Amino acid sequence: MDDRWLSAYEAALVDMFEGRDYRDVGYITHAAVRRIDSSSLEISWYPNCHDRFHEVLVLLPREAFVTCVNCRTSSEKTRIFVKSPWLSRLHLRPYSAFALVDAIEVKAALANGLLRSNSLMQLRSRIDAIAATSPGIAFVSFADTLLLKSNWFVGQYDSNIAYSYEPESLVQLIPKIADAFQSELNLKVYAVVTQGVNEYHDKSLLHISDTRNHVSLNSLGLPFAQLQAIERAAREAIRTRLCLKTRS
Repeated sequence: MDDRWLSAYEAALVDMFEGRDYRDVGYITHAAVRRIDSSSLEISWYPNCHDRFHEVLVLLPREAFVTCVNCRTSSEKTRIFVKSPWLSRLHLRPYSAFALVDAIEVKAALANGLLRSNSLMQLRSRIDAIAATSPGIAFVSFADTLLLKSNWFVGQYDSNIAYSYEPESLVQLIPKIADAFQSELNLKVYAVVTQGVNEYHDKSLLHISDTRNHVSLNSLGLPFAQLQAIERAAREAIRTRLCLKTRS
């Protein structure tokens, strides 16, 4: 809760303790503290717990923390009061979702001469067509791997930034992409998805230099490290399954 509501919240609690009607004060941001260390609180933030239960991991630095209020004699949940600028940034900054779509058994297809230039060009055209229907998603591709990125915002009651969280837009594209790989390359795919805070306060999905030889995804590398960790687990599971099939 924004610390500007601290005095009003205290007055509301005093009224309740003295038998008067309790009144709601200010606006709350749903969160749960997961870990405490010397410089910050690791918090699970729930920007939407009304029609979905979505969790984002954020760090509350010590300098943004004001106080914590807990009323054991009432049903009031514990409230952490934080400084206004930090809370505004939490709501107004961009967040990103990423998906990595990777083809399966590419090495075997190469060894058997099944990946030809015309097929790869046809796949690229299919991806172009899918991207054309999804202007809010960035597509970056290699011949056998596709990276997707979308930005989303939570917004705040007194801002002009609207809530736009819709990670399923990435998930809904995966069957179309899988069909393109199957039709053009005769390869199946798997996909991994992750999301999180974007340290770039830039609403654009991509940055392309004026000379058009530098492409930036406007993101730290952490989401890619997460994608790669999930991908390694997926590849290991695929290899294990293939080995089991061979042995059987």
